This record gives sequence, C-alpha cells and structure tokens, in this order.
Amino acid sequence: RNPLIWGILFSGRACCQADCDDGGEMCIIRTGQAELVARFFMSYISNGLYQAIILYTLPAFLAQSGTVTAFMLNAFAATFICDLDNLSSGRRYTLFDDGCEDDTSST
Repeated sequence: RNPLIWGILFSGRACCQADCDDGGEMCIIRTGQAELVARFFMSYISNGLYQAIILYTLPAFLAQSGTVTAFMLNAFAATFICDLDNLSSGRRYTLFDDGCEDDTSST
C-alpha cells in the first residue's frame, strides 16, 4: 500500500526507528529476499485484493439490511474492517546512514 516503505525495504538499506516520538534508537533491518517477496504479496492481497472484494460486494451486502439501523451498523462495520490494519505503529523506516547501528554484531 505504501510503495516508499517497500522501496526502502527492497533496497537492502532499511533502517528502523522504534519510538519516533521519543527519538528512539535506529537499527538496521536485515531481511531475506524470499521473506520480503512473501510479505509484499501478502500485503498486496490483504490491502489490495481483499479491500477490493469488500468494496465491490458492499452494495449488495448493504442492500440486504432490513432497517436503517442495520444499514448504518453494517456500513460502519465494513469501514472499520477496511481501516483496521492502517493503524500507526510508532515506527519510522528510512534508508540507513551513519546514524544507524548494526544489531547483527551482538550475536
């Protein structure tokens, strides 16, 4: 859904700041190519395909509502489900530079 994040992750130079508000520590993200591709396709399916299915079937679903209250309840429930995974996480992804710490050296 956000091509900037996927571009940063696929570049292999991704850096994550855990607590953006507190000025948290930056660390380099090490992720394999197969895992990134799998996560990209799962993200596309959940954010693109499922959302499109809900959007296109919503009029037929809402037409079956018997009362105005049921219609409103169903409409708000569908909106809530579509926006559920778009909550902010408090993480910020950037391309790494000298400010990032490599966390693989501690193992």
